[in-house]
Amino acid sequence: MPLPKKSESSEVLIVGAGPTGLIMAIELARHDIPFRIVDKEDQPAETSRALALQSRTLEILYSMDVLGKVLAKKQAVAVLGGYINDRPRVLLNFMRGSKSPYPYICILSQAETEQILTEHLQSLGHKIERGTSVEQLVQTDKGVTVTLKTKGKKSTMHPNWVVGCDGAHSVVRHALDLPFKGSTYEEEFMLADVKVDWKLPPQTAQLFLKQEGVLVAIPMASGFTRLVTMADAAADKQPTLQQFQERVNYFYPGDATLSDPKWLTSFKLHRRMVPKMRVGRVFLAGDAAHIHSPIGGQGMNTGIQDAHNLAWKLAAHIQGKVREEFLDSYNDERLPVAKHVLQGTNAAMRALLVTQPWLQKVRDGIAPILLKLPIVQSHLQSMISETNVNYRSSPVVSHELDTVEQLRNWAKTCFQGGVQAGNRAIDAPLLEPKSCTKTRLYNLIKDTDHTLLLFVGEQPELIKADSDLIKKLSKEFSRVLKGYLIVAEHSIDYNLMNGKLYNTFIDNNGVGHNRFGCIKSTLLLIRPDGYCAFRGDVEDVNSLRYYLNHHFLL
Repeated sequence: MPLPKKSESSEVLIVGAGPTGLIMAIELARHDIPFRIVDKEDQPAETSRALALQSRTLEILYSMDVLGKVLAKKQAVAVLGGYINDRPRVLLNFMRGSKSPYPYICILSQAETEQILTEHLQSLGHKIERGTSVEQLVQTDKGVTVTLKTKGKKSTMHPNWVVGCDGAHSVVRHALDLPFKGSTYEEEFMLADVKVDWKLPPQTAQLFLKQEGVLVAIPMASGFTRLVTMADAAADKQPTLQQFQERVNYFYPGDATLSDPKWLTSFKLHRRMVPKMRVGRVFLAGDAAHIHSPIGGQGMNTGIQDAHNLAWKLAAHIQGKVREEFLDSYNDERLPVAKHVLQGTNAAMRALLVTQPWLQKVRDGIAPILLKLPIVQSHLQSMISETNVNYRSSPVVSHELDTVEQLRNWAKTCFQGGVQAGNRAIDAPLLEPKSCTKTRLYNLIKDTDHTLLLFVGEQPELIKADSDLIKKLSKEFSRVLKGYLIVAEHSIDYNLMNGKLYNTFIDNNGVGHNRFGCIKSTLLLIRPDGYCAFRGDVEDVNSLRYYLNHHFLL
């Protein structure tokens, strides 16, 4: 496929070609939005850096048709084990109670993740302009003027929009003169990617806690293990294999031998974030907007989800489907998520790094007890996997609660764990009735438009009326959505299934109805990023019409 020529007036300029910038680029390419993506480095980094791809990120990669290549190279971690004062523990099981089709942490080096995303971007007809830095950025009401420098040669471009995905030392953020408030942890840490010969299960990450600190061990592909621990204050900045051997000997109660170091480094940790993620025509995403401790493996994932949230909104505005004010919802939705991640990771770090002996005893005594409780396991699993991220308070999300019955149904949905407006859509097995082909709900919502789902519920007598309604709505709002009728298997009227129903899929064993909490005929509008924008009964169809006419230019 031929690569497009550079344009001095591309619609969007993406600065930074890490995972966040690459996701932004791929999503804009899927929406057919002209863009350029530049990166100051001549070559992609080869060190492993971030390792964890969480469940929600894997769901996003599936929607982009790139997940297969990721899973082919992965090392899955389904359990977090640990040794607390030499006593073995199972701290967290990611598979227990997960509603994601990917109930584990996918361990893959950031270098490999970037390579896969870069190749996918190239397959869509786009390339990264490497060795190109931003020298100056000035914006007005009409657009942005950016001075670029490539191999000593300067050029000027005038994009309508700029997305800064250029990391913790973001040039874009500095050009906006935005503060990056926060602090740096006092402790120095050291990291090693090495081979470790010990008797521990390969799909289990390990957390070792003792009086003198903490050691984290994460199994990687190709037989390597990522080790992270606190550095000795008197040690050299560049750690040695021998130092790690000594630390492992201290923390691990068995025999262990380290060899073949691939990467040894030391580092400081920071927690910082911007006060806002949009300034006029310029957006910040990923580490350019927020940085925090890597505990829980959420940093890269949070950045990827920033880009996934912003891309479809920016595309919709450029395509004339939404007003510019709609773009404010990016900041409204993602800034609270970043703040929550910073708070959670900081609390976890403080708990791990306590030095007072009495606090260590309290932590080491209470933690194993709390971690046995299902509610604690469920909370930690959903938090780390980022499947609990929601936008229920977003100004562009609507859940009809005007009547007592609507309020009662909403409360019942919450209690049963169903999908509320603002929650992510949950996958479910489906069957296409004409061909009897197995598929999944996530295949219906992969499109770049909104998806309107009408779950028939436990009212089979309404199937024909619901089919007519979803057909009418699909035609009425064809500019922004596609509609599907979801019929529970036990509610099927086989006399109507032979081509008489509109875009119908069978919900195997009612799994989808149960997961979404749909007892009666229910309308759910799913956004291109996989989150529910509107939920209401079929009686609320005019409220859906109002929502669409209010937020979209139809």
